[in-house]
Amino acid sequence: MINAPFEELRAASAANGGTALTTTLALVALPENSDWVSCIAHNFVGALVARLSFNPWLTIVRTANLLGSEGTDISAELQDGDTTDVAMDAFTTIALSNALYVGSWLPFRGVRVTQGSDPQNTASVLTVKYWNGSAWTAVSGYTDGTISGGATFAITGNVIWTVPTDWTLGSLRSIGEIGASANLFNANFLSKGTYIAPLYWTRWEVSAATEATWNVVGMQPLNRSTAYAEYPEGFGVEMAADVGPNGKGLSCVEALVDAGTGNLVVNVATKPDTADRRLAA
Repeated sequence: MINAPFEELRAASAANGGTALTTTLALVALPENSDWVSCIAHNFVGALVARLSFNPWLTIVRTANLLGSEGTDISAELQDGDTTDVAMDAFTTIALSNALYVGSWLPFRGVRVTQGSDPQNTASVLTVKYWNGSAWTAVSGYTDGTISGGATFAITGNVIWTVPTDWTLGSLRSIGEIGASANLFNANFLSKGTYIAPLYWTRWEVSAATEATWNVVGMQPLNRSTAYAEYPEGFGVEMAADVGPNGKGLSCVEALVDAGTGNLVVNVATKPDTADRRLAA
């Protein structure tokens, strides 16, 4: 018997046996504010091990004026694992001060973008830049898996790069992307730390204005390393976790098998008083 406070248990993986695994990575979203997670690999066919990593929470901010006076934090909506569309409409170029900022407390090698019901179909090329301590610099080893027919954000796919060796922690305020007088900085984001947290930031820019109406369902991090932890069938990991934007939080589990197929059961626990407050909000 474990002497611990009661918590609400639930599955984060697919129902009735867990998320299906192949040699192509799968991402299992972890519900925000969970503080315990358990992963068990089973049902192997031709597989020797399941490969796992726990990926850090992304802070995702969309802006139409380089955060001069506004910005929209869409981090939670894009990492909650549901199928709700998040509007990205009328995204224009960096010359017109439009950008998407994506950062985390750990370096990350890319982002899985899950398309919504209305994809982006206007020809435009996505560039991802990282902060090296003095300038925004284009990432190397870059692949945009969302592009189709010359249009970025057109399909579900992974945006991947080589993790920079000179990627530098910084806040959007210290980098100079936002002024201290910006209304949303003072009113809405100071308590969250969205703009003042020192993170490994990327800035996503498009070469041409997107179509007026389009959306995405999710943007989830890919771990900086593919040297995954490995677990034979019937084994896994159980640990305390901090899921969400608080401190050094987690976002999702990245998993695959070495060969064949398998399943991964992911369970989480959340304190009921936290869940109740979120439902009442």
